[in-house]
Amino acid sequence: MGYEDTPFEVIADPDPFTQEVLDARNAQIDGKEAVRLHLRSTGEGLLDKGVGLVQWVIRAGDRRTFTATTIQAGEFEAVVDFEANVEVLDAMVESLEFLAGD
Repeated sequence: MGYEDTPFEVIADPDPFTQEVLDARNAQIDGKEAVRLHLRSTGEGLLDKGVGLVQWVIRAGDRRTFTATTIQAGEFEAVVDFEANVEVLDAMVESLEFLAGD
């Protein structure tokens, strides 16, 4: 989780060369425009081909975006439950309250 000095529109529209969008859902988080993306890596970026991730992208200003992401554990999938991590991430993001100025 954290802020990025990148416009919301850039992060909310993943590069199809590196990530396939499996699902996209628009939302409001604490009154801010948001999108929840379920993605799968094509293998052309930093992640191996087929790695899944869920990313929340929240507009935090004109050129500032808050993101929260969980990624499949790859070789550690036997001990890390991706679906459980997604449930926790969703609950965390849906309960966010931004301070004034954020």
